[in-house]
Amino acid sequence: MRIIRSSSRPSTIRTLLAFLLRYRISEGANEPDEILALVLTGSPTRPTGTFRGQAGWLVVTTASDRLIAGRFQVDAIGFLAAEPDREDRHVNVTGSLSAAAASSSFRVCQDTE
Repeated sequence: MRIIRSSSRPSTIRTLLAFLLRYRISEGANEPDEILALVLTGSPTRPTGTFRGQAGWLVVTTASDRLIAGRFQVDAIGFLAAEPDREDRHVNVTGSLSAAAASSSFRVCQDTE
């Protein structure tokens, strides 16, 4: 399937095409449909491992200016924090994601010069 992107009404087109978007996870991410992935295990304050994606996929199921959602599967290799010298550990991660735009009182001001 070939997706042709148009500049007219980009947010509507993005929303409609999002249901068709599937990205391959690869180490190089050299093609337009490839992305890099990084798997961090543990909590943000106490990470237990770091793994770089070698293969897998990400499917975007919903996308708008306020929300993005999808499913993913990642085969990754890396190390545990307890054994950083052993970088040959493998993990397989499958899951879903959903992220909404946060409201903020932060305002961006244009330069007045």
